[in-house]
Amino acid sequence: MPLTQPLSDPLVVWFPVVSEGRLASTTASARRRIWVIGPYVSSKRGFVPNYTIRIQLVGNPSEAVYEDLHARMQKGGFFRAVSGVTPEGKQADFDLPHGTYFGASEANIERVRDWARDHGKAVWGKNVVFVSQTETWAWGGS
Repeated sequence: MPLTQPLSDPLVVWFPVVSEGRLASTTASARRRIWVIGPYVSSKRGFVPNYTIRIQLVGNPSEAVYEDLHARMQKGGFFRAVSGVTPEGKQADFDLPHGTYFGASEANIERVRDWARDHGKAVWGKNVVFVSQTETWAWGGS
């Protein structure tokens, strides 16, 4: 049975993940985290792809404008951080670069792009959106 996010636009549906025989958490925390051990699989619909979205608001938007965008993206199931395992084997959160979001959707890449662009337009107007389907990821930072 799918786990769904409360959405005004029913774009994103989360599914339980089974990895090496264990059910992994796919629920977001109260703030902005999500456990990611994809790919997400539905017995009825098959593979549900992960997407990475980068939204650049053109001009000089305030922090409040970006906070509005972050809230809209999170409501749609796209988050500013991912959780994973460090090289030492510890669970950790990894913050994504500014204006970058990660999540899963049954929608095709064009629909995800259009959805993200519409949210950028709703908070600021002119924006640039880049979306990629993400099969795997690696994080590095200092």
